Amino acid sequence: MALQPTAARQSKLDISRCYFQRREEYGLTAATNLVEEGQLAVMGGTVFTQATTSGGAAITEVPLGVMLLGYIDANTFAYCETGTVPAALTKTLKFNNLVTNPYTALVDAYVVITATGVEIPVTVAAAAAGDCMINQTTGIMTFNPLQFGGVLTMVGVAFTVRYRWTLTTAQAREIVRQSAIGRGSEGTYRKAIVGRGDGCRVFTSTYDADGVWELNRQDGAAGSPVLGAGGVWTTFTNNNNGTPFGRVFSLPTVNDPYLGVEFTTP
Repeated sequence: MALQPTAARQSKLDISRCYFQRREEYGLTAATNLVEEGQLAVMGGTVFTQATTSGGAAITEVPLGVMLLGYIDANTFAYCETGTVPAALTKTLKFNNLVTNPYTALVDAYVVITATGVEIPVTVAAAAAGDCMINQTTGIMTFNPLQFGGVLTMVGVAFTVRYRWTLTTAQAREIVRQSAIGRGSEGTYRKAIVGRGDGCRVFTSTYDADGVWELNRQDGAAGSPVLGAGGVWTTFTNNNNGTPFGRVFSLPTVNDPYLGVEFTTP
């Protein structure tokens, strides 16, 4: 019997598939707020180099690498699922309490027609043909009854949706085996380990779910990865102020929600 997605416990980083040339310890700047492991680290400090999480606000940020905490800490997670637009035009996602995307102010979700890969825009009220709305609190999707151009019905159309949601305490314990903060020294000593170096590879769930990710793009444009707000990987399309960082070599799927990114730091 095949192992079902999410049946096995996971973590913010699929560390079994990650590679870091070096793991270096840095002191954290006073304002740094480590929310969860896997956040992107950039250089900070005024007297000597310290680490902080990327803000995505300026192209002058210098990437350090990926935060590797001494304990398993997760507040959000990514998920992909499939469905078919029902006659009632509403579907409830497996998880609720979705994350708000800082660049769109909408839920952090990306929806496509499975057969064609054509995006179904996520909007406030699904007012236009081909749109859908996702209630951030309940995870209920509501589809506009017409497809693009207002010609064909959306009923029966198969779709794939990728999103991030905020974990409950029980989910943090059961899905990502979150452990007590007392196991790590980050909070006590204001230090963190950063994975960095040449040819690093990371499988991460700390990415903008609504990003239109493209394989092998690292030109600092369109779907290429850049530093985002809150230490989250995002795309140039979402945040054209972000510093380019890495290239995508593996896209999230229903069976594998992680985004694979390869990067190099000094």
